[in-house]
Amino acid sequence: MWTTGNDIYVSFTDGIRRTSQSVVPKNKFVRLWNEWALPEWMKINLSIKEGVELTQKQIEDLQSLLVHTDGIVHQPIVPTSTNLYLLPDGTLYPSFKRILRVNFRFSTDGDWIKSYPLRSIDESFVLNSQYSAPSSTLLYHRTRDGYIQAIVPIGYSTSHMNLMYVREPNLMIYNSGVIPPDITYTIDLKQEQLEEIRDITVRLYLERVKDQRWQSFFQEEMLKNVISK
Repeated sequence: MWTTGNDIYVSFTDGIRRTSQSVVPKNKFVRLWNEWALPEWMKINLSIKEGVELTQKQIEDLQSLLVHTDGIVHQPIVPTSTNLYLLPDGTLYPSFKRILRVNFRFSTDGDWIKSYPLRSIDESFVLNSQYSAPSSTLLYHRTRDGYIQAIVPIGYSTSHMNLMYVREPNLMIYNSGVIPPDITYTIDLKQEQLEEIRDITVRLYLERVKDQRWQSFFQEEMLKNVISK
């Protein structure tokens, strides 16, 4: 069971040594993990089409990254102005990666009402149709410029928003200010998911180290690492 970033780094070096005798410095491993392997794993585990529900496996894989502003762990989000809510940006709430569900309510003790994303291509038709126009039981929302706007009937205003979303995962941090330099990583994924990302990191390294541009890059970084010692 891995409990630190160093545990993962050791496993990574074991992986690349199966076909390579080179050793990647910790700072380059951290960059590979944060900037390439982790985003690729997140892309694989998130639906790529807007509005498509996550599969049960995806939800299980991303369980530790799911955030609910339902009042149990995170309080419901209040509007910054009428029917306008700030998207989670890492200040009061963890930064979001993908929004899964949006609910609104009209009063503090009111029922939550499911909201549907309003696509600009359908906006005129939806809002003007007697069958699909917003009502007290049918709400819509649009996302733009860092905000979620609740689309409600004229004269109505929402009091709270409840989001279910996938937050940004924790990143590894390379600490160059300690001797020897070390990796700090607050692990927020299960062992199985970490192993999947480790495998992606190994694959990406082995693929790119064969590229002449990447060979030069890694040679320069290896030289910097030797000089710094």
